[in-house]
Amino acid sequence: LELSVKQLRDVPPYGHREVLMLMTSLTTCDPGDVFETIGQCAKSRIHCSVVGLGAEVFILRELSKKTKGKYAVATNEMHLRQTLEEYAPPPPSLAKETPSSLVQMGFPNFTAASDGGGGGEGDLCFVGLDSEVGRGRSFTCPRCKSRVKDLPQACHVCGLQLASSAHLARSYHHLFPVPLFNEVQESGVPVKTEISTEAAALCSGCGREIGASEGGDNMTLECPKCRQRFCITCDVFIHEQLHNCPGCEELST
Repeated sequence: LELSVKQLRDVPPYGHREVLMLMTSLTTCDPGDVFETIGQCAKSRIHCSVVGLGAEVFILRELSKKTKGKYAVATNEMHLRQTLEEYAPPPPSLAKETPSSLVQMGFPNFTAASDGGGGGEGDLCFVGLDSEVGRGRSFTCPRCKSRVKDLPQACHVCGLQLASSAHLARSYHHLFPVPLFNEVQESGVPVKTEISTEAAALCSGCGREIGASEGGDNMTLECPKCRQRFCITCDVFIHEQLHNCPGCEELST
């Protein structure tokens, strides 16, 4: 327990401090006051859970009770397996132990390069005259209307975090993965959409005719949700880089 306190007390507040102990003995040999050590665990917010393989021990019950952990005694091999499997998923974080704060973010609009380089009516740009941001393609901050050249980054005027929806999708794509597309055979069931046969032969991502690429790969893939068809190149790009189905995004807007 003392070693656990030394290693886990420096864990950040958003982390979870948990100790799982397997005990087969009915006695403990403590170098110091065990109740003081239990108090240090409770003070450091370390949850101590114990799984016993013998009879119930009073000090282990007190340890799990004061540190808000769990204590169980396995009666057989199947019960032991089920008890250990309960600790496999991470426990939910408590709001009091893991305080969270909202982060303000802005989604800027894309601004194309103007012909004269000076901008038209209502086109504000808080940068120097010699800056390439004022003359070239840039993104306009939704709060202060200043421009930035690339995303993601913080606005250099108001400090607002600027990002695009694609960046958020890449950050949280493991939570909402794009479903695997189904391969459509040549003699398969026709697509359940209202698009014409001519449009069905075109890729919904790049707009090219499926099979007209240099590789000559005529594999047709279909999204199970929106029923849009894609070529193999767009399928790889959607699942590995974009993490958003264009057809599903079009239906949601």
